[in-house]
Amino acid sequence: KGLFSSSLTASEKLLHRFKTIDRSFKKFYQRHRQNNHQRNDFYCCYSNFSTKANLSTPSSPFRILFFGSDAFSVASLRALINEQKTNPNVLVKSIEVVSPPDQRVGRGLKSIKISEIKSFAKEHQLIVHDAPMKTLQGWRIPKPKDDEDNDASSGSFDIGIVVSFGYFLTQEILDALPNAINIHPSLLPNYRGASPIQYAIMNGDKETGITILELHPKIFDAGRILRQITLPIPPDSTYKRLEAYLAEKGAELLIDTLRNFYDYKVNAQPQDVKQVTKAPKITKEMSIINWDKLIAEQVVRLDRAISHQYPLRTWFNGHQIQLFNIHLISDSLTGTEKAQPGTIFYQHPQKSIQIVCADGTSVIGCTSVKMAEKKEISVKDWINGYPITSGVTRFGDNSKKE
Repeated sequence: KGLFSSSLTASEKLLHRFKTIDRSFKKFYQRHRQNNHQRNDFYCCYSNFSTKANLSTPSSPFRILFFGSDAFSVASLRALINEQKTNPNVLVKSIEVVSPPDQRVGRGLKSIKISEIKSFAKEHQLIVHDAPMKTLQGWRIPKPKDDEDNDASSGSFDIGIVVSFGYFLTQEILDALPNAINIHPSLLPNYRGASPIQYAIMNGDKETGITILELHPKIFDAGRILRQITLPIPPDSTYKRLEAYLAEKGAELLIDTLRNFYDYKVNAQPQDVKQVTKAPKITKEMSIINWDKLIAEQVVRLDRAISHQYPLRTWFNGHQIQLFNIHLISDSLTGTEKAQPGTIFYQHPQKSIQIVCADGTSVIGCTSVKMAEKKEISVKDWINGYPITSGVTRFGDNSKKE
């Protein structure tokens, strides 16, 4: 009895000490949370051994299934590969890639187009899985190739990373992935959709950003936000330049997020649905210039945003014509201030034509054009070959003139 009583007293003393330490750590944690309300680095240390405890770094490296397609996604895949090589088995254990399938293109569909992400992955000896042609409905997550367990039910990827993939991941796929995140080049909920970079340029935004979010089972770009950074848009940015800039920033943020992934996941915030704006897919029809509605600055922004995909077009002599090297004109020719929108002005030896825009005062210039089924030529050669009168001839009239 005496031995039992002595042991119980010692246990009680030890329990009392643990409780004292726990209270002290809780006070420290609360002060930490007040000073760092966006972080939760110490949650796993004090939470009374809660099952919700998270770690500042993953307890084991991630087996990653990467979904991508284009140049924007290549930057993130490159960053993951570099991280794996620099710090083996610390953050990244393995990477496999899901890519859109190869497509037949060109005349007679004789050429094969391979996605940029697939080409890059093959160059780095990564395993690539081809997605179905149009939808992932019925498609299943493959088993990681590095899984040493032959039981197919036991092997799974730790995280799916989606970057400019273009497919909607089904509920079945999301259920098969313990974690699934997306890198989106905007300040969500602003510019949900396929074309956030283009709309930021078209609208003349001064800043944009990168958002890392969870995948939503029903809506594109609607998941909870894990990370978000604001970035300035460099002056006169074109789509290609801004895409490259945001791709690198997104890749950097991805690696930083994975290092503290479970902290950010437990603190992820829902989007404010009242602030949602859309950035739908760019269409060819958007490249037709409406001279009666767009001022010069808007035409130039439209050109910088979409001309890599669809060069801006207008009507001339009943046919469509593409305009290249569009730019603002600060020193316009005499007479432009009285002309109708779309009126063309030209004066030798200038290398560009000037075109009056919607407000009647702003003017754009362009240095080369391309008629339908013709080669691109300088405006000098174009004017020499067609009946054009400076200050009279107008773009935008789709009626053919003999």
